[in-house]
Amino acid sequence: MTTTDRRALLQASGLQKRFTAGTDAIHAVDGVSIDLIAGETVAIMGASGSGKTTLLHLLGGLLRPDSGILRFAGADLATLSDAALTSLRCERMGIVYQSSNLIPTLSALDNVALPMLLNGSSRTTARAAAHERLREVGLGARALHRPGQMSGGEQQRVAIARALIAKPELVLADEPTGSLDRQNSLDVCQLLHQVAADRSRSVVIVTHDPAVALLADRILVLSDGKLVSEISRADVATAEEVAIYCMRVARRNQVFAPSSPGI
Repeated sequence: MTTTDRRALLQASGLQKRFTAGTDAIHAVDGVSIDLIAGETVAIMGASGSGKTTLLHLLGGLLRPDSGILRFAGADLATLSDAALTSLRCERMGIVYQSSNLIPTLSALDNVALPMLLNGSSRTTARAAAHERLREVGLGARALHRPGQMSGGEQQRVAIARALIAKPELVLADEPTGSLDRQNSLDVCQLLHQVAADRSRSVVIVTHDPAVALLADRILVLSDGKLVSEISRADVATAEEVAIYCMRVARRNQVFAPSSPGI
């Protein structure tokens, strides 16, 4: 996809990533090309093993592609050293995982402050930024609570606040609602969508849930490592429509489709 009216924060062209299993080569990502636009939320859907997480890791610089072009804010990630790539990821990207991965012995405040502390910021500076991020996700009053004293949805909000601590331009979320109930799932994804719209960040969410994907501006569908379809929010009105669309794509590409209530 190309755009002329809005800034492309990240541009990927012909991304390839292969893994070997014995004598077989597995094409986890096979020729994927996408632009991520500042201020939008993109959902990535597809069957298990379709390459969703591998693609997310490529976009975040956690994996290097075997071939293809990947530019972030104009920088060619392929030319960066491992140290420079790690620095860019820490300073300009945020990652949210399915499990919140919070340290149970630390308060919400100190969990959020941790990335800044590890990057050399003073405790005062890191905690001030953490307080601000927690207020942004609606947990200012829970700053001194430990993860065990919080609900699953609250823990995931803390994880989002931690991902936002450095005010990143790109936020990547890998099944961030997989362990949450439906309402908490929608709340968390609505928050991620707000993060993109309010601060001109790009947010990419890997999900199996059509109701979560419906909150994105665009839905990308992967099959066997290939980008086989794209849905605009204007094209679908309900989670059921998303599920039906993905089911048709799955049948066309002979893969298992995501499930949805009532489908």
